[in-house]
Amino acid sequence: MKFRLNDWLARRAGSLPQALALDGKMIRDHIGLLTLAQHEDGAPQALAVYDQKEGTERCEQTAAVDLLEKLPALDGKIITADPLHCQRKTARIIVEKGGDFLLQIKGNQPKLLQQAQGLDSLQDPPFLPTPNPATDGSKLHPFPIEPMTADFPFARTLIVLRSERTVKKTGLSTTESRYYLSSAPPDQYTPTQWLQLIRGHWGGVEIRNHWRRDAIMGEDRSRSRNPNLLANLALIRSALLLLLTDQGPAQSLPQIRERLHSRPTQCLNLLCS
Repeated sequence: MKFRLNDWLARRAGSLPQALALDGKMIRDHIGLLTLAQHEDGAPQALAVYDQKEGTERCEQTAAVDLLEKLPALDGKIITADPLHCQRKTARIIVEKGGDFLLQIKGNQPKLLQQAQGLDSLQDPPFLPTPNPATDGSKLHPFPIEPMTADFPFARTLIVLRSERTVKKTGLSTTESRYYLSSAPPDQYTPTQWLQLIRGHWGGVEIRNHWRRDAIMGEDRSRSRNPNLLANLALIRSALLLLLTDQGPAQSLPQIRERLHSRPTQCLNLLCS
């Protein structure tokens, strides 16, 4: 089913969008669905099924490699992903297909993390504030880096993002740093655009895709424990997300559901479109 659905998604989507988010979601801890989604609206562009986050032959990391290898050319596109997919093989496939990657760094890449923390600890780095520093509290700097220095293929930019949060009741402020690695040169995007790509990842796949499937379509409320059933239903929900996004981009999903609730003819026309 996933192969037919991926073919349908490819035919319907045409050329891939500029920015794409890669992320997986476990369903009832029995099966997972990996989604390559648009940043802008969360619409899925490609899908893969896996059984665990990592450590098995059908884990999320393996599914990501298989999915990326089957994609068309990625010329001019950028793929964003969380630390689980900050892997050399994944990065190499993206760049060899003509795209760029933007991957978050955490403890699974200790050498990269150590380099990022070293840059973050500089006494007076030229951090560039975001457009609204008074209300946002985030500061970002893209440092140039060489692949040999990073020991990571095609690495060109190491991004340090500092976020400051203040508790209004106590006035206590805390600062958190996050680190990202990209194959795009530092000057390819402005600091504002880098920040939009970082936020676009979570907005595109976590909020506009995963959250909709959970909160609106009730994916995690399923009473079934059958992996095949859960995977097939998740694939159908993803296809429905794309259809509804195309049909009513200016409307929320609850509004679209309310409009179609008592109109079976419109529902059938939508499925046959």
